[in-house]
Amino acid sequence: MNPARRQPKMKPRTLFGSERMEWLKLTGATIRYGDIWTTREGRIKFKGRRPARVAVKALKDKHATAHEAFDRLREMIPDLYRAGVNMPKIGVLEHEGRPVLVSSLFANARRTKLTEVSEIRPKFDYDCHPEFTAAAARQLGLMAKAGWQPITNFENALHALHTADGLKPFILDLEHCSRLRDFSAAMLFFRGIRNQGLQQTAIRTFYAQLQKEKREKFIDELSNYNCASRVKTSSLALAIARWRTLAGQ
Repeated sequence: MNPARRQPKMKPRTLFGSERMEWLKLTGATIRYGDIWTTREGRIKFKGRRPARVAVKALKDKHATAHEAFDRLREMIPDLYRAGVNMPKIGVLEHEGRPVLVSSLFANARRTKLTEVSEIRPKFDYDCHPEFTAAAARQLGLMAKAGWQPITNFENALHALHTADGLKPFILDLEHCSRLRDFSAAMLFFRGIRNQGLQQTAIRTFYAQLQKEKREKFIDELSNYNCASRVKTSSLALAIARWRTLAGQ
């Protein structure tokens, strides 16, 4: 078998590429207006396809960090897709000579299909959504596997996709993510889960996604986290360490 065929492939129709883009237009409707980023509704046309509604995110007023931010996004997006992270169609494209982040988010009702978890009020309760929480932990683990993580709070990048089968985790707002240096964002996410059984499930799910070389570091940080946290998971850290040893991982 050709070794090249064993390499992970991009999921079909998930990345927006500039090579087939005919035009990108902004309709003028502002979806979100932040301190640095502005997201507006737009339309995009690719060769051989009908125009589609998209969300277009741009840095305001030629922000000084524009090149750094978009260079990071160009690296991050293919990495996350190869790792299997749930994301919409997305890509860095050009609009009027400036880089923009374009994503496909719109339902027929002209509303986004996703809800940002950090904006759900009252505060999103992970304990009331155990399946979503475990699935979100897997997404966070896949991000770590790809070498990326939320900068501070996982909820800034985590969205809930509303489906007939319930809420599904989706990752968006990638400007809140950076290269993986530690597991602080994961620890903050685990701390938000009050039910210890569900918390342990989330931690195990996250751990299972990591490569061998990252698991030892995660266990060390988990143990240190236990010393400073009100939510004690030291017994879980020991159980994971035994599991790793017995499994030869």
